Amino acid sequence: MNGTRLPEQLARRPYGLYAGSFGRKQDLALLIEAASLLSARKGPAIVVLGDGPGRDVLKEAGSEIVWLGLVDEAVYAAVLGHALAGIVALAPGVGDSVVPSKLASYLGAGRPVVVAADVDSEAARVVARGACGIRIGPGRADLLADGLCLLAQDQATWQAFSIAGAAYARAHWEKETIVGRIESALLNTSRGIES
Repeated sequence: MNGTRLPEQLARRPYGLYAGSFGRKQDLALLIEAASLLSARKGPAIVVLGDGPGRDVLKEAGSEIVWLGLVDEAVYAAVLGHALAGIVALAPGVGDSVVPSKLASYLGAGRPVVVAADVDSEAARVVARGACGIRIGPGRADLLADGLCLLAQDQATWQAFSIAGAAYARAHWEKETIVGRIESALLNTSRGIES
């Protein structure tokens, strides 16, 4: 972690991390509602990194959301490395066939995930295939809060998701793995052409 210190407002407190853009595909209202529920329960906080058109929604949330805005790579690595879990919050009806980059970052860092998305989204499929976190339906702030509380209280579940997520990231997104697959495909193609 290069000795970079965690921002003071995150010291000694568990938190779920949402990092990324604030575009139309993301459900920022879900984060705010879940943060309110967690505050009432004295549960983990929700920390948000990033910027975009939805920043005004987050500013209106007050102190229940810890919004750090844009940070440098060292601070991002420190915040990610101490997170209880990574959060993916997709708006209902967003069924992307692409894995959000934030999901790959969370899993690569060994963080379990809570994914709020339609069941047919690629993010939800990754969680199911990788057994690396909790899938919930979009818009379910209560289940997002429940998931973060579970991960804060159940070390065995947290550890199992962490290990599975890191293994999934290595198997599917590590550079050497991808290059090896491309080389294999090219060799198979050239063999097919030669015969």
